[in-house]
Amino acid sequence: MHQWENGQTGEKPIPKSYQSSNQLKDVIAEREISELAELLGMSKDEALRRALEEGIRESRLKKSIELYAADRVSVKQAARIAGLSLAEWFEVARKKGLLVQIEPDEIEDEVKALE
Repeated sequence: MHQWENGQTGEKPIPKSYQSSNQLKDVIAEREISELAELLGMSKDEALRRALEEGIRESRLKKSIELYAADRVSVKQAARIAGLSLAEWFEVARKKGLLVQIEPDEIEDEVKALE
């Protein structure tokens, strides 16, 4: 937050000198990371790392759901894309109301992987 000369606080203005949209995006991203770091009580590097990890995990899950729902990948492939075990994937599918169809060989492969 920016503190103005009159004591009020608010968003710090973005200088008009930023001509390109990339520069503007960089300024906004820097502001967002700073605010997140403050909110979480950690450094900007830690906040950025956490945001990236969570964003990647969520993106992989979202894509795996999309591909599975479109019948473009199997249960096992969807779980792998999402970075989940089959049991975790079944829970996600249940929550999303997806019908889970699994082939016997996929179950056998999963059991062998656990051994």
